Amino acid sequence: MRRILLLLLFVLSCSLQDKDLKKASEVLPEIEVEDANINPARCSFEDCLCAVKIPKYTPRYQTVVRKSYTSVYFAENQGSLTLDGKETIRLFIKDRLGVQSILVLGYTDGCGSYAFNKNLSSLRSYTVAKFLVSKGYRARIITAGMSEITAGHSDLAKRSDIITSEDFRFQVPPPNLVADYYLLDASGSVRNYKDWVNIIAANKKPTSKLYISYTLACSDETLATNITPAGATEIWWSYWQVLDKMKTGQTLILLSDFNSRYPLSDQESFLLQEKATKKGVTVYAVQL
Repeated sequence: MRRILLLLLFVLSCSLQDKDLKKASEVLPEIEVEDANINPARCSFEDCLCAVKIPKYTPRYQTVVRKSYTSVYFAENQGSLTLDGKETIRLFIKDRLGVQSILVLGYTDGCGSYAFNKNLSSLRSYTVAKFLVSKGYRARIITAGMSEITAGHSDLAKRSDIITSEDFRFQVPPPNLVADYYLLDASGSVRNYKDWVNIIAANKKPTSKLYISYTLACSDETLATNITPAGATEIWWSYWQVLDKMKTGQTLILLSDFNSRYPLSDQESFLLQEKATKKGVTVYAVQL
């Protein structure tokens, strides 16, 4: 067993920012692995490397449902609104005229017969709905009389509840991963491959290039989203080949689970670091 240095940066969420990226040379945890050699013969095409086209970015959206409610109180045995009740409704609905639907539930206390209380609770819900319309609300209103909610007298039971439901849809910003070169692991163990392709699409510069590390057959200039992750992880062999293509001052982001069955030897790890240093390039790593 030998101790080697791997250039890994663990990404814990999609809210990645510039400050979360560190130079690979600064993130060198020691782990124990068995000696092994990278064998390019295990690739079905040269170097396990394929240059793919970066697709157009597709924005991601998230929908959040927000519910809110208020209560309107009535006088004893009454179904008409008080001045306070009207003001409560007016203040509640003025900023909610765009909600998709409103549910109005009427209630009574336990005094009186069930039939009387059922009709009174329905009247209270209908009265509130009618006032909502008079204040400009034009979408769907559902009313229901819920009758008695207490066994005896209760001022808190003499009410109608107004409940609204509103969907908010907003765009989720992608993490910040701007680079000249991207090397994306397309092995079978990688999850959310297409999501990472989309993140790259959001960050790419006009001259950015995307390569995938792929042990199966792949034609250069294939659209990245047309690739189905499969095969073994050969990220280190592919990394060596991408370094050959880079120029001084350029940046590379490695995206992989680094779950290779053939880990680097001490010598291979040293050669990779030496090569990146001599090329004068900056390399970041993101663990998927």
